[in-house]
Amino acid sequence: MTDDAKVYTLLNLTRNTIDLETTSPSIFGATFFSGNPYLPQPLQDQLTATGTSQFTVNRLLLDAGYIRSHEKLEGYNWVTGVRAKLGRFSLDASYQTAKNVMTADSTGNVDAARFAAARDAVRDSNGNIVCRPTLDADPAVRSRYADCVPLNFFGTGAANPAALDYITSGTSSYRATNRYDGVNLSLSGDLFSLWAGPVSFAIGGEHRVQSLNVTSNSDPAAPVDITGLRGIAATTGRFITNNTGVGGGKFTVNEVFGEIGIPILKNQRFFESLDLNGAVRLTDYSTSGTVTTWKVGGTWEPIDGLRFRATRSRDIRAPTLWDLFQGEQQQFINFFDVHTNISSLIPQVGSGNAALKPEIGDTTSVGVIFQPRFLPDFSLSVDYFNVRVRNAIQQISPIVANQECEASGGAAPSCALIIRPGPFSDRSPGNFPTSVRTAPANIAGLWTRGFDVEANYRARFGEDTLTARLAATYVDSFRTKASSTQPTIEYAGWTENDGLAKLRASLSLNYQHEKLSVFVQERMIGSLKRGPVDQWAEPKLPATFYTDVNLGYDIADKTEAFFNVQNLFGQDPRYIGAGNTPGLIVPTLPGVYDLVGRTYTAGVRFNF
Repeated sequence: MTDDAKVYTLLNLTRNTIDLETTSPSIFGATFFSGNPYLPQPLQDQLTATGTSQFTVNRLLLDAGYIRSHEKLEGYNWVTGVRAKLGRFSLDASYQTAKNVMTADSTGNVDAARFAAARDAVRDSNGNIVCRPTLDADPAVRSRYADCVPLNFFGTGAANPAALDYITSGTSSYRATNRYDGVNLSLSGDLFSLWAGPVSFAIGGEHRVQSLNVTSNSDPAAPVDITGLRGIAATTGRFITNNTGVGGGKFTVNEVFGEIGIPILKNQRFFESLDLNGAVRLTDYSTSGTVTTWKVGGTWEPIDGLRFRATRSRDIRAPTLWDLFQGEQQQFINFFDVHTNISSLIPQVGSGNAALKPEIGDTTSVGVIFQPRFLPDFSLSVDYFNVRVRNAIQQISPIVANQECEASGGAAPSCALIIRPGPFSDRSPGNFPTSVRTAPANIAGLWTRGFDVEANYRARFGEDTLTARLAATYVDSFRTKASSTQPTIEYAGWTENDGLAKLRASLSLNYQHEKLSVFVQERMIGSLKRGPVDQWAEPKLPATFYTDVNLGYDIADKTEAFFNVQNLFGQDPRYIGAGNTPGLIVPTLPGVYDLVGRTYTAGVRFNF
């Protein structure tokens, strides 16, 4: 617009699609009745002899193939604003709007009602094997299941393909829409000068509105019609898995902030420089109220090339839209009820919690930076960090809720998460829970401390250069407390809680010769012990190393050809038997180790 004012705009458009096959449908607790014509005769004889009318079966339904998912993410992010010089100050004002739509369709899943009808096979008056609901006295039931094909569930490969098609013909779908609108205004610059330099500042504010809307054809809060069916609970979702609840909501956020940097001393004995800085931010959430965050810090350079820094801050992490407003999600879990002393499969229903408040963290960091004059291309930094998080957002697991409720004699708030048909005083088998619920709550705590180390060095050999970089993080402690009634558990160096090695490091070398560059990197993940909650006889997992290599060549001006190999020596992920560890699908730690193996990438980079 002018030499001192500029209008800018940025538009990002996104479209990602993912098609994947997961596993075959997992069937838990499917009820079968005596008299089913597909029952192996020895089993039928045993049921008849013992007077057993029904039993349950768990099975991976390999006959049905894989559950297939198609996921699509489409969206835009548009920012427009103006930057202007107002004397010695800088002004930045902008407006941002964004929308992302996630749609997911899952096929090959098992329709719960159709599965109940197809597995309840009987013989009609002519001796034909049919689905029991097709003989129901209610014409509406007969009509609903008129095309039902009886399913032989016993033995891999025994199922009729037409029956498999019947129970897997539906598509589980949901659509999640995120919206964002916000305006920002900030002013920064130098207020005035002191003997050690100018005092700099920044002030500003922000207003934003964020919303979430989720639609679904398989909302667990709207159970299927089970009229005319046997062996299916009234709370059953439409599909065996991938039941996503309808949900949504929005919140408004208003923020104001201020920052300041003050030079105290400069070019004095033992005070080459001494600077202080501070910041404060006041944030008001329409869902949880007002919270204040702040930071104070400083840097001190007693002699040239040696600098110390320290920071103390109060930080927050606000709950996400999904934490607050997600609809009900349903899956089946194996649940041991300490109240009735019974173990069985049971629906677990999760949802959001609109009463969540921000997590609160207190962070202390102290560090030193060494850049000696006698080695001008070398730098070393070491930083100590100590973080404590309160009111951390965590879900109470059904096991913990059950234990807390039992210990309190039925008085604990967590008792509301265990849904029973009768009162707490009833310990009979008939009072086994019909479902359990989970929801995020501000109940957890987290403490961690450790060191970050980084060293850099550049050596010159004529026109050639060799750059070395070492980066390492040592986590001395990482403790969590799931709730006020649970013990504090140390996870640093253990495999559980996603696996957290105490030491992770990388060393890289980059050699540049005219148009050729050679980059080699060695990554290290420290050893891990099995546990700490579960006890294992296996030895600990050894340290793991990965080697990466990249070759680059400038084939023309601003154009580079490259060839990259990740995990050059094909290091396999460390094996971990899953045992009873919840959520561990593959026999390793996917968040820690490389699952892919050696990977090659070749291409051309160019600027224009």
